[in-house]
Amino acid sequence: MRSLLSGALLVCLTFALPAPSMAQEQAPSLAQEQAQDPAPEQANGALRVFLDCDRCDFDFLRREITWVNWVRNREDSQVHLLITNRSAGSGTEHDLNFIGRDEFEGTEFTHLYFASRTNTDDETRVGYAQVIRIGLLQFTVGTAQMGQIEIGEPQRPSGPQEAPAGFVAQPADDAWNFWVFRASASFRGSGEDRRNDKTVNGSFSASRTTEQWKIQTGMNLRYRDQFFEYSDGTTTTDITEDYGITGQVVKSLGPHWGASIKGSGIHSTYLNQDLRVSAAPGVEFNIYPYSESSRRQWILRYEIGFSQVKYEEITLYDKLEEFLIDQTFITNWTLEQPWGESEVAVEVANYLDDFSKYHVIVSGDLEFRITRGLSIDTNGSISQVRDQLYIPARDLTDEEVLLRRRALETNYRWSFSFGITYQFGSIYNNVVNPRFGGGRGGYRMRY
Repeated sequence: MRSLLSGALLVCLTFALPAPSMAQEQAPSLAQEQAQDPAPEQANGALRVFLDCDRCDFDFLRREITWVNWVRNREDSQVHLLITNRSAGSGTEHDLNFIGRDEFEGTEFTHLYFASRTNTDDETRVGYAQVIRIGLLQFTVGTAQMGQIEIGEPQRPSGPQEAPAGFVAQPADDAWNFWVFRASASFRGSGEDRRNDKTVNGSFSASRTTEQWKIQTGMNLRYRDQFFEYSDGTTTTDITEDYGITGQVVKSLGPHWGASIKGSGIHSTYLNQDLRVSAAPGVEFNIYPYSESSRRQWILRYEIGFSQVKYEEITLYDKLEEFLIDQTFITNWTLEQPWGESEVAVEVANYLDDFSKYHVIVSGDLEFRITRGLSIDTNGSISQVRDQLYIPARDLTDEEVLLRRRALETNYRWSFSFGITYQFGSIYNNVVNPRFGGGRGGYRMRY
């Protein structure tokens, strides 16, 4: 640990590039689907809204916004409300995309809501609920429902509230100059007669994000102690340690380009690294403007890295210490649309002194609505590995293999998952009933 803390921590400087605007999906109208499904009941003529948001408190919204009909399927809606989130330095930016359907086809606009990291969950949900009200009201203009809606001052918790997007604070207005600090520590222990497990985690980070600069630094520590007693009375104690310091500085270079430099110093028993000190400058190009990053991105990134490595044990290549130079190319395409979301990423890296030492990783995720109520969710990755320079020369013990104490030599890795969901029944989803929804009481399977 002393050698790590004494190692130089490198900072990073990254330049980024923005991208063009996206084409609007031509969603099928309800009239086109009537041959297969009956038209949804109008139920007092209220606006039909489909909420597409992974991190929203849907129960809260249904209680607070009662003058619309919340529906379960996008195909049954008049308004598709797509909400995405992205980090905004000292908080989170919520992009609320209002996409008209049926008679509102062609109407589409976006409102933004900024939530501070110091906000409670309630303050955040009250804030974006108010923005949702404002957006949905625009679809009622000129309709019979407009005269039935009573507009009043929403009840908000006491204390400071979020400023409108047009009044976002500038660094000169902020006593912390946009710096955000975070520290955490945790301990977990569990045990039985013949085994116990103790884990300590700790971290500290400091970051600053503006339109032109992004600075991120952090420290982390993980210590795990496991004890096992076998049936013959022998025992095994396994200790794993991972700790490190990282830093990165990114500079924006317009709507599509960016540059960075990042550095790190790490210690890892799992990777047979007593100390690895690294620095890596890089450049990035985004085919789409960064202003559209919450809906689509296509990033091309190149980095070259310099590392001084000291191993805990002699490696397969008869090294106890070495200096390495590597290069990495990454392309990442992401898309979030009313029909779902997808992501494809490819990473290729190799050492410059020996091109036979390389790795290639291809990964992808897809969430896709096939038709009303039917959707699929799949993700997977596959990689070819030829650059495990840290593998110890000696044979690993059975305990090290079973307890995953050391990384194993391999030529490839893969993972895959697939899921399908189908739901049917009433299209309305307005009622909230939280009774018997939580707690740990009642019958449970015993183990």
